[in-house]
Amino acid sequence: MVRITTDFVGDFRDNTQYVTEDVNRDGAADLIEVWQDGGVFKSTSWLNNTQGLFNKGVLTDFVGDFRDNTQYVTGDVNRDRYGDLIEVWQDGGVFKSTSWLNNRQGLFNKGVATDFVGDFRDNTQYVTGDVNRDGATDLIEVWQDGGVFKSTSWLNNTQGLFNTGVVTDFVGDFRDNTQYLTGDVNRDGYSDLIEVWQDGGVFKSTSWFNNRQGLFNTGVVTDFVGDFRDNTQYLTGDVNRDGYDDLIEVWQDGEVFKSTSWFNNTQGLFNTGVVTDFVGDFRDNTQYLTGDVNRDGYSDLIEVWQNGGVYSSTSFLNNGQGSFI
Repeated sequence: MVRITTDFVGDFRDNTQYVTEDVNRDGAADLIEVWQDGGVFKSTSWLNNTQGLFNKGVLTDFVGDFRDNTQYVTGDVNRDRYGDLIEVWQDGGVFKSTSWLNNRQGLFNKGVATDFVGDFRDNTQYVTGDVNRDGATDLIEVWQDGGVFKSTSWLNNTQGLFNTGVVTDFVGDFRDNTQYLTGDVNRDGYSDLIEVWQDGGVFKSTSWFNNRQGLFNTGVVTDFVGDFRDNTQYLTGDVNRDGYDDLIEVWQDGEVFKSTSWFNNTQGLFNTGVVTDFVGDFRDNTQYLTGDVNRDGYSDLIEVWQNGGVYSSTSFLNNGQGSFI
């Protein structure tokens, strides 16, 4: 059993978001807390001790004004190999973005704004990935258009400005419980789009392949990636170190959370599952993330959970076979 718990990774607040990224380029994924302080958002980069313990915090006093519809994502937007923070926020009828550049120590002190990354819609999701393999993280908007979801790949100018959009007219039918993620599912070096959607009593997935220009035009369907449950979360990561991104399901079973690592068959089909019977107690405010916390090349599972008036974290280390021990 290898579980690394950090007792404090922030005070409990309703509008806190957690993301992961390597902010100091040591090869170990760090934990980034984005939290509301009055009328603004601040961030704390909780640095990993390279074993999954997040014991040192680097504070940024401003990473955006507080707004209800703000989303935070991460990526390397300027190709310096330090993880940056990307804010997507509503300004009237549109979404805008700000790329907060990392000073190489986990402080996000310079912002690059893009005035338009999509029209405002309630069901819009933003994810990141390198869709054109230039080494700079791009921004992907998935949005509802009537009965379908469409996507726009907003290409990065390599400095954090997302100024060119590539539209895909169909990346799935509209459904309330659909989640979108990114990963390289066919190991060509281009980020693909993964749709996880409810079909009656089960979840299914579609891997939408990137045409190498940010257009997602070929879908591979997996008929079962878990039973439908209200508190299910999906994540991506390479859990078996074969270079193909896999799908990780975290689901409630009574008073605990369990996980299933759905292995990629190298073509975007997730057809073999490995179950971990315990990855945390059930709590309403629990968030799960992935990252390589111990630099062994395998994606690990990070649980962030409310512990009274604070947030704590547990790093569940991957045993090399997709089980988080």
